Amino acid sequence: MKTLRRASSAISAPSSQDVDSGEEVHENGSAQEQLEAQGQSTGPFDSPLLNAALEASFGQSLSGLSADWASAENEAIGADASCEGSAMSFGGSISENAADTASMEIVGHEVAHALAGGGSGETVLDTENDQGEDKADEAGVRFAEWASAGFEGPAPELKAATGGKAAIHRHGGATLSGRPMLRRGSRGGEVSALQSLLNALGHALSVDGIFGRRTESAVLAYQRSKRLEIDGIVGPNTASSLNGAHAGTHSGSGQGSQSGQSGQSTQAGVTGRPELRLGRRGTLVEALQRLLNTKGGSLRVDGDFGPATDNAVKRFQAANNLEVDGVVGPNTAAKLNDGSSNDLTSGNANGGQGNQPFAGNEAYENLRDAVMAAAESHLGKPYYWGADGPSMFDCSGFVLYVLRQETGLINWGDDTAAGISNRLPKTTTPKRGDCVFYRGRSGISHIEFSTGNGSETLGASGGGPSTKGDNPRAKVKFGNYNRDSRAKSFGSIEGLIQAKLSGGR
Repeated sequence: MKTLRRASSAISAPSSQDVDSGEEVHENGSAQEQLEAQGQSTGPFDSPLLNAALEASFGQSLSGLSADWASAENEAIGADASCEGSAMSFGGSISENAADTASMEIVGHEVAHALAGGGSGETVLDTENDQGEDKADEAGVRFAEWASAGFEGPAPELKAATGGKAAIHRHGGATLSGRPMLRRGSRGGEVSALQSLLNALGHALSVDGIFGRRTESAVLAYQRSKRLEIDGIVGPNTASSLNGAHAGTHSGSGQGSQSGQSGQSTQAGVTGRPELRLGRRGTLVEALQRLLNTKGGSLRVDGDFGPATDNAVKRFQAANNLEVDGVVGPNTAAKLNDGSSNDLTSGNANGGQGNQPFAGNEAYENLRDAVMAAAESHLGKPYYWGADGPSMFDCSGFVLYVLRQETGLINWGDDTAAGISNRLPKTTTPKRGDCVFYRGRSGISHIEFSTGNGSETLGASGGGPSTKGDNPRAKVKFGNYNRDSRAKSFGSIEGLIQAKLSGGR
């Protein structure tokens, strides 16, 4: 578990008296000094003062709580902080500085949720009438008021935010009403809320408040899975369904599994968003443990992602040719929810690089050649944001067109670079036709093919949201991932080729 490293452990807050005047603030020191002396400093924060002030306010120890900084995970659900069970997660703009009133309000809010052990898990994300949110709001405001006074005077008597219904409670997450209706072209906070809810169900949308083609595709997939009217429009019925999506009855998110199949049932909300890893606690960890037990595990279902759960996840990943890192993201979640996946006793501990029974086979090599030949046939075609061929492309549209229309390796619908990354097993040694993913500030935002010639790439690049085929430098072209400063990862098409050669498509 990461510990917070955002502020000095000695936090200073405004004093009510001039310390140079020679007058004592209190008989036994300042309010802050007394708090630090009284508190046990066993809480989840680096600051002994903050831990002690929270303990004094809530009247109980914080020793069972955990906290980390995970900006990307919170952005994915449209929040600046969140809580799942007793595990809190804070965005990068939040600090432990007692003089930062906004941060203190958010800290108090999330601690109230964590002390309640989170919510019941009836819904994935908190909704407008969640009783736990109301209590957490009150706790946050009152704690911030005390912090802004330098922790002078008696501590507020705060209560845990019991009665919450969500598996994940957010701070700053908007709710969705469907009034006015949202459709392609809509913009604003309600669209961001829609994207957040869809991401919580396993999608990989940018939470940018813009209802574009990819958001529409995700809505259509959700409506189809829930047997709603399939029109891509979010009115009251679709909004109500999204807000009340029960953690035990999620349907396929349209992201599909590693094998390319979509529409599979996702048990108990284990979608890989947010990621689950060593140290996490809560109802989603309980759901993960139950799934692992159906795959040959013998875990205690206690909601604590400890060493035993970590070991079981790694064994399952190794048995299913996934990256063996112990982290349950979208790829591992999809495999866990795939009834045909290997159980964790299969013993294929190859580090997630995958079996390669077809490597060297002429048909196998021909398919890799076909991918690159198809990609090269489009050299020079213009980059156009949102285009998926055949005359113009954006980055993900280009990769999808080559793999779907031209080589028949996939049958997926439209997807983003991040979505494609979720579908492909990771590799550290990309071959020709494998995918190169680039990570921006808000996650994976660009994709190209590896040509297999060192670090050379081929893809539709050089453009962005405002590029409409009118930039001569934005086009399908060769590149080099070593000349790009962004973080990179690689996805293998090995399984796609094996499935095609085995008659799986």
